[in-house]
Amino acid sequence: SGDERRACLRLQAALCACLQRAPPFSLLLSRRKLLFVRSLSESLCVLSARVLGDAAAIRAIIDVKADAISRIVGGAAEMGAHPQAEVCQAGWVLCTAYEYLEAEPVAGVAAGDVCDLAPAIGGLCHGGPPALRVALLPCLGFLLRLRGQL
Repeated sequence: SGDERRACLRLQAALCACLQRAPPFSLLLSRRKLLFVRSLSESLCVLSARVLGDAAAIRAIIDVKADAISRIVGGAAEMGAHPQAEVCQAGWVLCTAYEYLEAEPVAGVAAGDVCDLAPAIGGLCHGGPPALRVALLPCLGFLLRLRGQL
């Protein structure tokens, strides 16, 4: 019905707003918070693709988070606490979205160029700030799952 669709659209907007909010540095230090970001990301994908049949929100969040990683990683030799948290959140959102799209293809949204994201995440896991290395390592696992060629 129309009321249910409006409620789903409000929920979709709230999920997008949560995922676009600047994360606190404590995100890097809490497995629970990282898993919450993953749950929010997966909920957005499921709601957008299966319930609403609208891939625009998934595409938008992928674009925003990919741009954030490119901007922060490409523009700073040393990352402060807040850019580290932003990169961490972006990595978790992107890896979750790519993993979802790999399992459940959505018309209008490609799984993205994971081959470009994996080296960036891998490089941060290898030579990034220590707190960021640990927080991003699971993301690398998500990206490499079912992609042995990487």
